[in-house]
Amino acid sequence: MKLCSLVLATLLPAFASAAQLTYQIDLAQSKMDEIMAFDICGLPQEIKMDAKEDLPTVVIKRTHALNPSQLSINYIQRTSGSISGGGLVEPYVGAYRTRVALVHSLEYSEAYKGGVYYRAQVTTYGSVTAPKSFIVTSDLLNYLESAELAEGSLCTNYAYRLK
Repeated sequence: MKLCSLVLATLLPAFASAAQLTYQIDLAQSKMDEIMAFDICGLPQEIKMDAKEDLPTVVIKRTHALNPSQLSINYIQRTSGSISGGGLVEPYVGAYRTRVALVHSLEYSEAYKGGVYYRAQVTTYGSVTAPKSFIVTSDLLNYLESAELAEGSLCTNYAYRLK
């Protein structure tokens, strides 16, 4: 019995770490440079998540809010297909899935009455359980005249790939 417990204690961390996914920003595929990505947009260099978590939801929460509890995410569209040719390179070819969400942020509700709305689209490539890459696009839907929010609207079309 002790031997069995010892073997399980040794193997469980290996199984637990196998479920961890780490994505690193892919600036070569993104429509922005380092200054834009990190200094202006505040994007994380890496996104770590459990493989069981919903990737689009995790990504939206980590890239669209300082306080994810202030976000409401409602998915409005889901598509899938396959892409090949056209000069596209791995890992941005093959099977893909797209999820589109209406994101309502209350983080700025004191300054922007009713909160701020975005359309966020996350396209994943490769395996359903562990996508090899993803691209995020985001469009501001209200308060388009706000200079502060307009700066954030430049933070779109960024890519991450499985590390």
